[in-house]
Amino acid sequence: MVKSRPHRVPKPSAMDALIAEFAARYPFNLDDFQVEAIRELANRRSVLVAAPTGTGKTVVAEFAVFLALREGLRAFYTAPIKALSNQKFRDFREQYGPGLVGVMTGDIVENPAGQVG
Repeated sequence: MVKSRPHRVPKPSAMDALIAEFAARYPFNLDDFQVEAIRELANRRSVLVAAPTGTGKTVVAEFAVFLALREGLRAFYTAPIKALSNQKFRDFREQYGPGLVGVMTGDIVENPAGQVG
């Protein structure tokens, strides 16, 4: 007679749960380089992500904003061109609400006291 043992599925770590919560916001799976960089950020390490345009570097920066807001901190997102700043302003307002997000460019200043600027 074979004795059965209860099958134990390991619980995901708190970091895995945090990454899964963040990743659920996107309609695509995160790439390995994104997960690797996000893990480093979650461990309070600095990262530098160098990749071609359109490969998902912004997702890593968005995780830093997500993490800061979860901890009640303020985050600043910078972009090299106004069009990208304005796009991320709209995206962050949609994600976090207009009261938390501000923007400052050479042309406009809106909600400079927001937690995400």
